[in-house]
Amino acid sequence: MNSPDSLPLSLYPAPAPSARAQLTARVKMLAARHGLSVSAITSAEPFPDVAAHLDWHIEAGHVAGLDWFTHERARFSTDARNLQPSAQSILSVGISYWPGPTQKPDDGIPRGRISRYAWGRDYHRVIKRRLKLLHADLERELDRPIESRLLVDTARIVDRAVAARAGLGWYGKNSL
Repeated sequence: MNSPDSLPLSLYPAPAPSARAQLTARVKMLAARHGLSVSAITSAEPFPDVAAHLDWHIEAGHVAGLDWFTHERARFSTDARNLQPSAQSILSVGISYWPGPTQKPDDGIPRGRISRYAWGRDYHRVIKRRLKLLHADLERELDRPIESRLLVDTARIVDRAVAARAGLGWYGKNSL
């Protein structure tokens, strides 16, 4: 007879998903249903490494001419609880701008190119509307109000750091 240590892992039943894992899966499914192409959840803990990096950029003069970009602003924007004191988690979402392949006109007329995110409706409004619908669905499913702030890259939060911590992306090779 085989000992349990010698049995293949596939013979062991998978543990039941935790309540947190079930809720996360449900949130992501609802986000997808509302056209939010990607979604992930991360903690609302501060981003001290990002705050230090922003401070370094300010000290180095890399934000010269941006008088509003201060050490105070850097500190504020690296802690989600400054915007929502009760925050425990942050849902980070994204939508795809890809409309499919396009054909260049073959008429010899020179034309400029416009970034795909600017082709349609203002994405701030599109995403905000979808987030409102998602929020309403979550409150309905959980049968309780959910304290939240719905932000679309215009608030004082380090949204790229949030997305990176959540696993939705990484920092590019630009200066910030």
